[in-house]
Amino acid sequence: MIEIRPATSSETPAALAVHSRAFAHHDQVYRPRPDDAVQQAERLNEGIRIIALDNGTIIGTAQYANHASHVHVLGLAVDPRSQRRGLARCMLDWIERKAVELGQTTVAVDTIAETGNVAIFERLGFTVVHTTRSTKFQSDAHGTLHLVQMEKPCQQSPSSHHP
Repeated sequence: MIEIRPATSSETPAALAVHSRAFAHHDQVYRPRPDDAVQQAERLNEGIRIIALDNGTIIGTAQYANHASHVHVLGLAVDPRSQRRGLARCMLDWIERKAVELGQTTVAVDTIAETGNVAIFERLGFTVVHTTRSTKFQSDAHGTLHLVQMEKPCQQSPSSHHP
């Protein structure tokens, strides 16, 4: 049974290890520009971290931050061995329920278009609201990277998906 809940401070290193494994293949697509690397690393500590556990093992993580007009999702990551089981949807549903509890009506996420994640987030109910040239990331494979801002309206009673 999958459990999703806030991470404790002692679980943060294991959650960050999952994040590293999940994002390892993105290193070929993009990486922070040297002058933004510290800021991007600090984002790993922004907001509230949640974890997805399978029989006590952390297999997914994300963070969320409550902003004035929305709840922002950061660092959504599923261990590569556990991908394609609906865990990202479960974590996003959990965050959406939290957003409703916080009185928010929108969940937002940013992604780099060249990763292919726009289509994944669209399948999860997000729509593109803005695309700009990324100034914080660089790529050897792509001359220009595009930051895509996406949003999803909160449902009052989001469906509960548990793989």
